[in-house]
Amino acid sequence: MLEIIQFKDDPSGYFTDFWNLLDLVSLLSCGSFIALEFFGSVGPSFLNILGSFAVVLLWIKLFYWLRLFKDFSAFIRIISEIVKDIRVFSVMLALCLAAFANVIIVLNNNREINDQTPIFDSYVGWGPIDALIHAYLTGLGDFNKDNYSEGNAVTVWIFFLSATVLVQLVFMNMLIAIMGESFGRITAIQE
Repeated sequence: MLEIIQFKDDPSGYFTDFWNLLDLVSLLSCGSFIALEFFGSVGPSFLNILGSFAVVLLWIKLFYWLRLFKDFSAFIRIISEIVKDIRVFSVMLALCLAAFANVIIVLNNNREINDQTPIFDSYVGWGPIDALIHAYLTGLGDFNKDNYSEGNAVTVWIFFLSATVLVQLVFMNMLIAIMGESFGRITAIQE
């Protein structure tokens, strides 16, 4: 009943509120999953993918409802504020990873001409996405660099070390600093 009243008071505002959209998408995904499961009109792989999204949305809704309790509310507010505060950081990190992925693609194209093993593993089968995943994993500390010793070895290692220093040391420490500042600000407001 409250949802109907809220929709009548401000129809356009109802659909721009994140939590209302989450409720609608969650309801649609769960309803679609049940209907497709009942009628058996799609394969199990699509059904499992849809089910995984429905489950994630339900868990997010659980976090939303946990805001009713004081301790959980403060924690969830800190998380949401940190997510807001790292928006610019996230864009800059994505651009940095894309730059290193682009470098790896160019160097990998030089290797493919010589029929050597590729620099990065095939994750999804499309070079740009595979290179982006490789750059992301490098930033997280995945040092599986078995194919770096062939062809453009010196150049690849220079860019690897550059990516490691920039992403792991600079960006991740910057993320910690942003999170610490956000945490301090929110706990000061909370007190």
